[in-house]
Amino acid sequence: MGIELWNKCALEGQALDYRVAELLGIDARPFSADWAAGGPLVESNQIYLQPPTTEHVSGGPNAGWHKYPFWRATVSAAVRTYPNPNAIPGLRTGGCVGRGMGSTPLVAAMRAIVNSFGPDAMSATPPAGER
Repeated sequence: MGIELWNKCALEGQALDYRVAELLGIDARPFSADWAAGGPLVESNQIYLQPPTTEHVSGGPNAGWHKYPFWRATVSAAVRTYPNPNAIPGLRTGGCVGRGMGSTPLVAAMRAIVNSFGPDAMSATPPAGER
């Protein structure tokens, strides 16, 4: 699994926090920097966190060792809102799985939340007072 799969949202800082709040319909807080703010979102979105690591992929065109020097996060498909066009009828997955990466677990998790809302959700312009 290449970096391009994880690197779809490049928002950071206040812009990332603002976009998460906007998509979830909640007040903006420092979700990507404060566990008291971001931790509950990690739990409610059933986010799986993976630390920086080296992994081995067996077989296929991407076989071999792959280094991931960043945190990775995956939002459970069971809680996602963006419809999956490849969904199997009758299988209750909730939508596309959101993935994100970042220098910290919270940044990766918040980017995964944004990505889970689909490709149009990845850009945001916070109000002038929050830039």
